[in-house]
Amino acid sequence: MIIKKTYVVLIGLVISTLMSFGQSTPIEACDDFFNSLSIESPTISNLFTRGAHITSLVYDSAGLPQNKSFTPAEFQTQIQSLSNDFNIDQKPVVLIFRQYQSLASIYCSVWITLTDKETGKTLKSRSIQSLKFVRDSGAWKINHIVIQNEHPNYPIDDEMFPIKLTQPLESRMTQDLSVMPDFSTEYDTNKVYRMEEVDEPPVYPGTDNSLSDLLQSFDVTTQPSPGYTPFIITIDEDGSAYLSYAHDLSGFQISRAESLVRSMLIWYPAIKYAASVKCKLILYIHD
Repeated sequence: MIIKKTYVVLIGLVISTLMSFGQSTPIEACDDFFNSLSIESPTISNLFTRGAHITSLVYDSAGLPQNKSFTPAEFQTQIQSLSNDFNIDQKPVVLIFRQYQSLASIYCSVWITLTDKETGKTLKSRSIQSLKFVRDSGAWKINHIVIQNEHPNYPIDDEMFPIKLTQPLESRMTQDLSVMPDFSTEYDTNKVYRMEEVDEPPVYPGTDNSLSDLLQSFDVTTQPSPGYTPFIITIDEDGSAYLSYAHDLSGFQISRAESLVRSMLIWYPAIKYAASVKCKLILYIHD
């Protein structure tokens, strides 16, 4: 018979009875990670072991999960880009903790709030995250994180977001999001939308000139011009870009267009009915 011990940890609760080595515990290391995500220009690379990685599970057009992997430095870059436009607040709600000697794991539900720095508009999302820790030179560090954001068609179990814990978080928001809308009836998850069809178009991270500078380096424009051939890229729900139409391009042009897409950072995806959706962008490359 397998005996399981589950510790449910409330927000802000410090468990002093956990077995620990050195001056830190896995719970404190977990707190450091989530607290670091909520500050301006977050720095998190030092919280990870050498060779650590972050895996984000996203859904493709068929509803099947796909893995996106990042190094701590790459993940930090993504978070810093997001923090340029949004105040980020991530709060663990329920944590399930396991530890054996120098290994530990935390499986937790996370409440995520993004507040637009210009408009003040607040967006909410929820995720399940699994963090693996190892004791490294006397301190607990993260070796692996798996993140799966909630999909509208596959809601997370209520026991991971108890009402008594989430109500205070709801009350701090500027709009009532206590009832999640049924997005499955509002938009087509398989459809690739045009720019004019979405509520908010995809946005490239960085400065105002980041995208234009990148396009210029590959001799690509956003407007039709003599001597330029159109092609289409699609920005997926997770912000990743891929080449979706290049039939009119030469082999050399296709190679350059593929290089352009590989050079792109993760976009902020298009929004339709308060959910991220696929959106296509027509570009033009020099003959």
